Amino acid sequence: MKVCMIGGSYPPMKDGVGDYTRQLFLALKRVLGSENVSLITTATSLSVSQRREGVYGIVRKWDLRSTIGVGRLILKLRPNLLHIQYPGTGYGRAPFINLLPPLVRAALPTIRIVSTLHEFGNLRLRAKLRLLPGILASHKIIIVDAGYERSLRAAYAPLSRKLVCI
Repeated sequence: MKVCMIGGSYPPMKDGVGDYTRQLFLALKRVLGSENVSLITTATSLSVSQRREGVYGIVRKWDLRSTIGVGRLILKLRPNLLHIQYPGTGYGRAPFINLLPPLVRAALPTIRIVSTLHEFGNLRLRAKLRLLPGILASHKIIIVDAGYERSLRAAYAPLSRKLVCI
């Protein structure tokens, strides 16, 4: 099993989702082996220096150009599973990260895509709509709060079968 994670935030950025992403990345490496887990993230001093450990700190700005670059790297890495963390301060409010799951599914139809939503209920309508392409293309959606799960079920009832609350 090869897993590729995507997170807009990564230490030293001060962000709870970034810290969570790093901890999950390290745990998966222990379980699956270092060569089977990669992480694509925002370029920071730490992420750029950890290429040898499977961290690809390649994104300076999460825009359409970077989304295409990330997509190309995913094609090169050929993971079985793509796991995207939402939100992250590193993505900014750019909508392009949400185009990645449908693009990846079109290019690699056998890949499984999981999206983890660390926030939802407190997002404005525009932000919820921005998430839609990515979560529609995801095979599973992990919600980290029961209140967010209720909110997501109310907003996107057809997605209920994809939801997992942890």
